[in-house]
Amino acid sequence: MDKLHQRIESIIAYVEPLKPLINSHMVSYITDDLWNKYVPEDMRDEYESHSSTEVFDLFFNEDCSRINRTLQKFIKEASSMTVYGNDPEVTYKVKDFKKHLVSLGCSTSNSLNFDKFMRPKKTHEVEAMSDIVGVISEFAGVSHIVDVGDGKGYLSSVLALENKLSVLGIDASPTNTAGAAKRVEKMKKHWKGVRRKMDNVDDEKLDTDNVVYQQHTQMVNDDTDLAAIAEQYFPEASILGIVGLHTCGSLSPTCLKHFVRNPGLKFIVNVGCCYHLIENSDFPLSDFLSRVSYTLSRNARMLSLQPMDRIVQSEKVQSDPLMYRAVFEHMMDNVFNLKGTTKPDVGRISSKCSNFVQYARKACSRLNLPLSMTDEEIRTYYEELRCHESKLQFYFLLRLIVAPVIENLILLDRQLYLLENGFPHSYMVELFDSVISPRNYGIISIKLDT
Repeated sequence: MDKLHQRIESIIAYVEPLKPLINSHMVSYITDDLWNKYVPEDMRDEYESHSSTEVFDLFFNEDCSRINRTLQKFIKEASSMTVYGNDPEVTYKVKDFKKHLVSLGCSTSNSLNFDKFMRPKKTHEVEAMSDIVGVISEFAGVSHIVDVGDGKGYLSSVLALENKLSVLGIDASPTNTAGAAKRVEKMKKHWKGVRRKMDNVDDEKLDTDNVVYQQHTQMVNDDTDLAAIAEQYFPEASILGIVGLHTCGSLSPTCLKHFVRNPGLKFIVNVGCCYHLIENSDFPLSDFLSRVSYTLSRNARMLSLQPMDRIVQSEKVQSDPLMYRAVFEHMMDNVFNLKGTTKPDVGRISSKCSNFVQYARKACSRLNLPLSMTDEEIRTYYEELRCHESKLQFYFLLRLIVAPVIENLILLDRQLYLLENGFPHSYMVELFDSVISPRNYGIISIKLDT
């Protein structure tokens, strides 16, 4: 664990002076003058000297990065704090993790393609995760799985159909559990056609008559008796695996706690999401961070969800939603005299608006604010603040660079929690392509008999 401790300590030391930046909120960019507050002066000077350059290029164009030394240093430092590649004491890429599993005695497997049943993103996630779960299940002698936060049941359906595992999907939404039951029946009808396209198909893989996938509606928390629920459906099962694909907020640490406490849970494969919804008691999990009372603000955890690799590949910042919201914040302060008050949530409305006039009117309607301005007055108000847009993009990208570091800290804390509790075969694995699925890391742990 020493190397993991060192990595976490390095991240904490790196993040601490950046707390004002990562704790800030883009909606306050104009009203709180965040450019002058939190962007270092030498970095502001570099920006001003390249004002004709696209903001995105300042960060990711190699020619520009050689000139902008302060910014480039900032980017390199952030990158050095982010876990990439393979370091068995910290993280694995999925291909190398499979090799590690083989070294433990696991078998290999072939991935399927389920594009007829799912969107490309979900296909990518389910292919990768079902492959890993199938291999570990066979190795651990587990034939029954509990999928917590089952959602629409895609992963559970494939585990039941392809891996012939008995699966119990638990979800808090009755709509989801009902939909999952219908979906697996639909998938059964097409399964033989999908399977026959694969090489080395045996009759067992084509069989859908004995597929066991049950659904259960319940909110899972720390006090839920998962073993008792599973026993209702699988009284013959003495050991289980627990999985979760994008378990939201505190549901992910809840699953880890159940794994630690319940000796009948032989392995866990969990991919979390929605870190901003984590209860304060669920970060940190590790004693190492709890002893120093380390915390991350909700804004920092919100930032950790930004899809940096996807944005970098797109080579574009979608600045309209950011700008609309920042200008509307200015409007609430100066037109509606709401400065210093707790403002209501505007919500995600920018995608439904083609310009700021529409945005302002929709936002005011939602918040019951009496907007007496004409369309032309609203347009003028917006245009007078457009001078902030380029710097707002820069500020957004500056925070974006730090986002993966914060996510890594959250995930490393979870991995360390498992190690501290006596499970040495606990890993942080890059399961998915981060451009396709930004929440791409899984926490995996296997209880091996020693």
